[in-house]
Amino acid sequence: MRLVPPDRFQADAITDVIKYFNWTYFSLIYTEGSYGENAARFVEKQAKFKNICIGYSRKIVSDANEEYMGGVLKDLYKNKNARVVVVILESLHIRYFFSMVYKSGYNGHFIFIGSDSMAFSGHLGPGAAGSLSLQFTFKENPDFMMVTMEYMYFLKLCTH
Repeated sequence: MRLVPPDRFQADAITDVIKYFNWTYFSLIYTEGSYGENAARFVEKQAKFKNICIGYSRKIVSDANEEYMGGVLKDLYKNKNARVVVVILESLHIRYFFSMVYKSGYNGHFIFIGSDSMAFSGHLGPGAAGSLSLQFTFKENPDFMMVTMEYMYFLKLCTH
């Protein structure tokens, strides 16, 4: 069983970081599908509430590759006022994206703020240098685990 905080908590934290550093303008890239689109919607809502402008927003198609990410990166670079980029991508897209940041020579130009998927993606290479990502914390609850295990055992007994 996997329990994670709602996307709105991440969105609130991301926009709090942006507000803390007095950044008033950012770009947003996110993965197509429920994870990326829901989180992006919450980021957009929080940004509007906190009077932060989104200069560029892009949904990344599910079959995106490095070449595609190179085009996204060029589009981000065209909007030079928005050096802060919020990254809400799935793991493979994150790797492609930061690989292209490095290959394209954009290291140090952007400030990347990543969602939890970026935090859990492991080492992302030199293209991600200087970025930050958010990661929720968790603590095991032995009582919850015991009840869950008993329930699972009960289900197994009932299905045979």
